[in-house]
Amino acid sequence: MRPRAAILVLPLWLAMAGAAVAVDPFDEPGSDDAACGDCPAPDTAAMTDSDRVDAARGLALEERYDAALALLQGAEDPENLRVLNYTGYVLRKSGRAEEALAYYRRAIEIDPGYIDARSYLGQALLDMGDAAGAEEQLIEIRRRGARDSYAYVALKQAIREKSGY
Repeated sequence: MRPRAAILVLPLWLAMAGAAVAVDPFDEPGSDDAACGDCPAPDTAAMTDSDRVDAARGLALEERYDAALALLQGAEDPENLRVLNYTGYVLRKSGRAEEALAYYRRAIEIDPGYIDARSYLGQALLDMGDAAGAEEQLIEIRRRGARDSYAYVALKQAIREKSGY
């Protein structure tokens, strides 16, 4: 990664990671999942789809994929681009890369310029051994003028390292 890109991407990534963890609706003060036993499920009815995605992202970063997926499946608009993209992300990170492809592709079908889904699709393809497919997504992101975006930089680095994030 170029130094300039690292300076731009790292603060953004850190801010996103911190925000996502702070929104986790499954954590209550002083609670511990292992000790919780029969804790009541959180009230997610009032959550917006954006809240669900943010919370699911935090859960996925903690490798709590089933909880993240359940949260995303309760979205009001299952065709929301971020819902589709993060559902794909959660599936991919939980070892279900083949299923993830359909969610990334649906997001891209709705909005071909949605570079976050293109980046994650590239990551999934790379994880599945399709480096050429990952490079196609990288080229498409660059063609759309997003060469300095996190989506482009992260996918480019993953291709270089031959490993998705």
